[in-house]
Amino acid sequence: MFRIDWSIIQEKRSIGKLGTLSGCHYYFHRFDLHVIEPKPGQCFKIHNPTQPHLYQNPRRPEYDNLYESCTQWLRENKSCLGLRTQNNEVLMIFCKGDNKRRRPGCYKIINKNKREEVICQKVNRKEGCEVITTRTNLTVVVHCNSNPNPNPNPNPNPNPNRNPDPTTGVAGVLDGPLWS
Repeated sequence: MFRIDWSIIQEKRSIGKLGTLSGCHYYFHRFDLHVIEPKPGQCFKIHNPTQPHLYQNPRRPEYDNLYESCTQWLRENKSCLGLRTQNNEVLMIFCKGDNKRRRPGCYKIINKNKREEVICQKVNRKEGCEVITTRTNLTVVVHCNSNPNPNPNPNPNPNPNRNPDPTTGVAGVLDGPLWS
């Protein structure tokens, strides 16, 4: 019989492939989204389509004209906290009194034509970043891993007894006698 730890298997906050266990649906836990917290003053980089690399490369400086926007109380609606893009789109992070339930990582956006829609965070696996892409093809970088391609097993041969001895070329050299 399987025991499920519901604290790590959260359908609404996890990303992964859908699986079944005794007829119940769950997500394989890979990681939780880094949702935008509802507080003013958080700044995010916003890339346009000509700026494809999302993570900061220490060997090369970032783009000179990279746009950055910070969360603030909106002038259009003082009870809402949002983020304004360079294309004058408004990403609504939080509104006081808005009890409409959305999935974590999904936000209402008001485009430049004043049309509202819901967009959600997704993972750019190639860059190792969580992003929100608008209809005008701008990419808001919510979170990036420090290592864009993390390798969970840095040792390609994890069993030390299988590594060949450099002097003899024999794998699995033992320290003691075989028979006593």
